[in-house]
Amino acid sequence: MSRAVALVLSLVFAAGFAAVPALAQVADPVAPVEGFSGGFIRPFSGFSHLFALIAVGLIAAQIGGRALWEVPLAFLGAMLVGYVLAMVRIPLPFAALVTTASVVIFGLLIALRRNLSANYTLILVGLFGLFHGNAQGVLVRQADALSTGLGFGIAATLIYAAVVIAAVALLKAFARERSGRYLGWTGWVIAAIGLVLFFV
Repeated sequence: MSRAVALVLSLVFAAGFAAVPALAQVADPVAPVEGFSGGFIRPFSGFSHLFALIAVGLIAAQIGGRALWEVPLAFLGAMLVGYVLAMVRIPLPFAALVTTASVVIFGLLIALRRNLSANYTLILVGLFGLFHGNAQGVLVRQADALSTGLGFGIAATLIYAAVVIAAVALLKAFARERSGRYLGWTGWVIAAIGLVLFFV
């Protein structure tokens, strides 16, 4: 893939995901989530979910190798567990606060390029994924649990895949040190957004 093509792909993905949250504001981010469509739109209208998913993709891309699939599996798998806990009426304490904090922490990991060991990364990502899934699950009606969860999971997977494609394209388009700086700047932006989310 040429540098020009890779850069264009990166810009397209970035522009697309920058526009989606604005379009998704028609959904109330704290309202009960119902059905497949409600679950699908939730990661886009819930900013803590959206930017955590973006950050997980960037962390996986920074590490590379097996992390490209191990990190998202840890996050999405833990989300599923947290979601099921909510369905059996076991809410985790301070779930909303922890999900917002995850955006800040993930952003700082990207910005500071603090590549933890694979095991620590999986544990950290999995822990936060548990809270993200639980925070989502408490908004879902029992009758819609399966379809809503399916919609949410598909949307989360698509977000992750798009971010990884864009990040890997960026890493291939430029020297690794230069592209690493770009990802680092993105990490600072994500961390700043996480701080803002504490107050909105």
